[in-house]
Amino acid sequence: MEAEDKGYIYSINIRDKNNINSVKSILLDTEKNFVSNKNNDKQISILSIENINKQKHCPRINKKTSEILKQGDFHEDITTANIDLKNIQIGDKLLISNNVIIEITKIGRNCYKYCPDYCVKDDCSIMKFFIFGKIISSGVININDEIKIIKNNSLK
Repeated sequence: MEAEDKGYIYSINIRDKNNINSVKSILLDTEKNFVSNKNNDKQISILSIENINKQKHCPRINKKTSEILKQGDFHEDITTANIDLKNIQIGDKLLISNNVIIEITKIGRNCYKYCPDYCVKDDCSIMKFFIFGKIISSGVININDEIKIIKNNSLK
């Protein structure tokens, strides 16, 4: 299935000290953001499973080369699937399950200098497709909930 302007939540990842756990659902709140996130980050981080799968040799993860990267390995809060994040822009919104809205505030994440893709930035999907957003409309999200991209000028 090809990525498009609709996709779904592949996983919801909660950080607790050094562990990352996947949960089935979570409350996203405009006041507290990621309610179960012990780090209480001010923004939600989002990355697609397709882009995670492209990062086979990222030493930042400290995985053995025989291990496969999976959701949460890049410390993203929400992992998506089947949604094309490459055309998303700052100010666009993600509508999740027809009630939760996240506004995109930042695109890209800095990588570390020892990453083999660091100097070849066009090959690094983390630097281009790791997105951050703030919660505009609160609600509970679940794994497999539909996500739609709402372009900046179409939801006012």
